[in-house]
Amino acid sequence: MDIKRKRGLKGLMAVTLAAVTALTIGTMAPATAKAGTTGNTSTEVAISKDYKLPSNLTSGSAFGATFTYQFTSTSVNGVAPDTNNTMPDISAVTITPTTTPAFSTTANGITEYGKNAADFLPVVGTEATNFTHAGEYVYTVSEKNGGTTSTDGVVYSDAQYQIHVYVINDDTVEGTPKLKISDVSVYKTATDDGTAQSGTDVANKVDPVPGSSTTLGGMVFNNTYKKDTNLTISKAVAGAEGDKTHDFTYTGLTLTVPTGVTAPTTVYLKKSDGTYLTGAVSGQKITFADFTLSDGESVTFTDNKTTVKDVLPVGTTYTFTESATSGYTPVGVVSTDVNGTASTQTTTVGAVGTTLPIDATAASANGKNTLGITAANNSVAVTNTYKTVSPTGIIIQNLPFIIMGIVAVGGIALLALSRRRKNNA
Repeated sequence: MDIKRKRGLKGLMAVTLAAVTALTIGTMAPATAKAGTTGNTSTEVAISKDYKLPSNLTSGSAFGATFTYQFTSTSVNGVAPDTNNTMPDISAVTITPTTTPAFSTTANGITEYGKNAADFLPVVGTEATNFTHAGEYVYTVSEKNGGTTSTDGVVYSDAQYQIHVYVINDDTVEGTPKLKISDVSVYKTATDDGTAQSGTDVANKVDPVPGSSTTLGGMVFNNTYKKDTNLTISKAVAGAEGDKTHDFTYTGLTLTVPTGVTAPTTVYLKKSDGTYLTGAVSGQKITFADFTLSDGESVTFTDNKTTVKDVLPVGTTYTFTESATSGYTPVGVVSTDVNGTASTQTTTVGAVGTTLPIDATAASANGKNTLGITAANNSVAVTNTYKTVSPTGIIIQNLPFIIMGIVAVGGIALLALSRRRKNNA
């Protein structure tokens, strides 16, 4: 065999040996080494909360709601935990988003409150306190009452996240063996409405780092508010000469449901005389044809023609106009609920014989809150007072006395004139 052939065989054997060695090392890598490629490079893990409320809801149990997040132990190294394969408990996390929120923004009748909770795990790279051995620990976090709506209108999130905590032996510490968290992976396994998502699909992986003063982290639970209530529009006629049988006309009644809140599909305006008008629903707006009210009559809203039922979502705003009626001064008083009590928000006074526009979409003049429908006690009371007619002529029933007075005065004058003539004679 010549020298060139020997050198060729040696080179081929070297390349083959290197390839086999590399393949062997790759297949011998421990399972926990995968954590570095599936985990997050961040060092913090926290829950974030996004809570959307009608902008006119500024008090009450729904406004100040506290949300609780519970952790369920799922597995250790792929095996369900038991007495021989234990997992440390993670304490529940609570968030009250409207208390010192990271941010709050208002648009289209909805105020969004964002808040980030504190870390619930030791910082990645530090000692894994409470963990007993190295391995992959999997937890599921969910919101308490998830998937339900409370009596005061809070819609709880049904989202779920799966948290993979990778714990390794800390070889850098001499003496007593210690553990540290090397990595954490978080996957969203169910959406806010409870729709399941694939477990550890990379597409469902989120970054659990808490957000900033203006942003939220990736492990966020979204909550909304949904409560139906009602509105009453009433009519009263005042003034000694006010016509209590007169029909006052209302035009342009438009209800606007806040963006992001599901609008009702059917809405009727029910008059106190038992008649109905059907609302035209288009997106977030509900409009009605013109209607009339006389003294003592009122209207409210429902979704059927049998009974009155709360059908208007809290936060709904409204506008309408009372047409001008000669001789009457219109006054509209808008009231809403403040801490369980009806409270006057605005009083609009029109000039004699002019229209009366009611606009419950703008901020109230007294600054109590943004107008619109609150959880209860929503009303618009319109009173029309007829002008007082001042007497400008002779009152007929006094005419005889006036004539007698004139005659008496005339008689006295004639008597005085007669005496003057006699004295001059």
